Amino acid sequence: MGKQKKNKIKRNKTRADYEDKIKFIKCPMYRTSFYFINAKNGNEYNKISRTINKNLQDVEWNEVAGGMLTIIDKDDPKFKTYIMWCDVNNYSNLAHEAFHLAHAILFERGCVLEDQAGEHYAYLISWIIDEIRG
Repeated sequence: MGKQKKNKIKRNKTRADYEDKIKFIKCPMYRTSFYFINAKNGNEYNKISRTINKNLQDVEWNEVAGGMLTIIDKDDPKFKTYIMWCDVNNYSNLAHEAFHLAHAILFERGCVLEDQAGEHYAYLISWIIDEIRG
């Protein structure tokens, strides 16, 4: 007789299954927070992001897209939460997405990227990258 295959029950993955891929980071100086998802592509991000917020729409991505920034809690005028994803080991994508996150945070607070605001952007981008990589 041949071997019988055992029926495996397939379960939905939970946030605990992705703990090594998700970081929740509070940014007290700007009263905001963000999730960083270490994902190599949009498909991986879509799977992991559902464990944070089931209402998130799948992102459309192509091979060029190495990361993305999403805003959740959009309707709260005082406190927004962001989700940033990219491959943590791809430094150019990490810097690129950190810039988008810094810009979103500072823009919400009325800071426009000009010569005088450059230091604010540079500091916040460095802080974001240190928090993600640290």
